[in-house]
Amino acid sequence: MDRMLELFQQENQPVKRYWLLMKVAPLERLQQMQKGLLYMNSIDYFSELKGEDGVKVRSDELESTYVQFQTGVVHNNHRIEIALNHPSFSEVNIPKGTEVSLGVPSPKNTFIFCMSCIGEDKQGNIRHLKDDKYHMDRRMKKFGSHTLLINKPAKFFQRYSDAINRADFFVNDYMDGGCGIVDYKKMSKHKGKIGLFVKDKHYDWQREYRFVLGAKDSLLNASGALELNIGDISDISSIIETKRLIEEPITVTRGIASLKADGKYHWRKLDV
Repeated sequence: MDRMLELFQQENQPVKRYWLLMKVAPLERLQQMQKGLLYMNSIDYFSELKGEDGVKVRSDELESTYVQFQTGVVHNNHRIEIALNHPSFSEVNIPKGTEVSLGVPSPKNTFIFCMSCIGEDKQGNIRHLKDDKYHMDRRMKKFGSHTLLINKPAKFFQRYSDAINRADFFVNDYMDGGCGIVDYKKMSKHKGKIGLFVKDKHYDWQREYRFVLGAKDSLLNASGALELNIGDISDISSIIETKRLIEEPITVTRGIASLKADGKYHWRKLDV
């Protein structure tokens, strides 16, 4: 790992646990997904994507940026200083406070598969929960007319893991374990690691969970994308219209089952 990037590696580690995963897309693409196809584009693709006016949905020019910082400013007990040297002139020091950004290595060979999720953040809060109701944002319709819901998340993760272990894929130090909930920050003020699991607050309505995977050129299709087959998942998923999740929120109920004197577990609801 690049020494300079290594200084920021432990920042912003993503939460990996989730309760429910959802993929919003056109119906045909979701039917292909149920048969096992995960179509993964590179972070290079998303950072260079053009043609989205107004509210950005998929394009993000910071997608391939690993870290942004200011020279000469202390960050995590380190201060990065940059100087330019050449035999024809004396050393030139980059002024303190100069904005610098460094990219994710091999962005065209780093792929992501994005889903929406319901799950707790690092503080134990469920994002975008109103009382006990989870509302899907209306803008999610921009991704597609239908939504695939993973009914058994643990089995989905196992099939994904089995698939990537069968081929010559990789998850390196830059990928923070290869999966997690995306955190959202105001990037105009953010200094430090962005990595693959931090995006601007403008995107927080997407409530994203992403899988990250590295692949060599020989495994890519003609468009430079990765077509990962994890096997049929129709037994652990269902497809519904996206508008139903927008109009009819998901109810989140939490409770405790306690063992009583009668030898049985008795359940009671907890306030959210």
